[in-house]
Amino acid sequence: YDWGKDKTTVLFGGYAGSMDSERMLHWIYEAGGLELWQQYNEERFGVISMPCFTRTAEAFLHSRKAVKTLDDLKGLKFRTAGAWLEISKGLGAASVTMPGGEVYTSLERGAIDATEWGTLYENKSVGFHKIAKYVIIPGIHQPTAPFELVINKKAWGKLSDRDKKLVALAAKIVTFESWTRIGHEDAKALEFYKKQGNEIIVLDASVQKKAKQLAISWAREQAKTNPWFDKVLKHQLAFEKLWSQATHYRNVISE
Repeated sequence: YDWGKDKTTVLFGGYAGSMDSERMLHWIYEAGGLELWQQYNEERFGVISMPCFTRTAEAFLHSRKAVKTLDDLKGLKFRTAGAWLEISKGLGAASVTMPGGEVYTSLERGAIDATEWGTLYENKSVGFHKIAKYVIIPGIHQPTAPFELVINKKAWGKLSDRDKKLVALAAKIVTFESWTRIGHEDAKALEFYKKQGNEIIVLDASVQKKAKQLAISWAREQAKTNPWFDKVLKHQLAFEKLWSQATHYRNVISE
């Protein structure tokens, strides 16, 4: 939500062009992403920062209409926020934003056709499944969603080296435990929606590929006028290239 200050933040917080959460965690903690994250926030905003929580991919939509193809997205009025508000228009969608407190009633009344919000698990408590029959997956708009801990530099400077290490360790533990917890709860949530009578729809591959292409094109445009955006984007794309064959040696057929 701080992308209005500097759109570079979407590269750290996740957007439609991001890698998934597993790759993002590797990029952050093993490939120099954390150092870039901290350098950026200290230089741009004068604060100390570090990841502290992350989501799995969000649900794409809770929708009153079935959505599977690119044609289904044309003219679809759905609530979103951040970079996806701009990028999704390239799919022909009529995306809008609104205060969080208005989303449920707007969907209930039919003022919007659909909404994205959080992960399958996080959306259970909001209750969108009660007023929108279709649950659309995967969350092409938000493949990952790291959050951050932000600390005043003066306050940070007063901590001992030992306490600084403890804070960093605690934040890292929270990040990994939130990822595994939400991941497991998402699996249970999918079964929950099925039992509630919701219809689960998986987006066509063509939609998923188009969204990624649009997002990367959007990102390259931002990079032309924003040196920090350019630096982080290039770093992430180089990492993704390194990992491009990872599925061949990491993923084993399980069915």
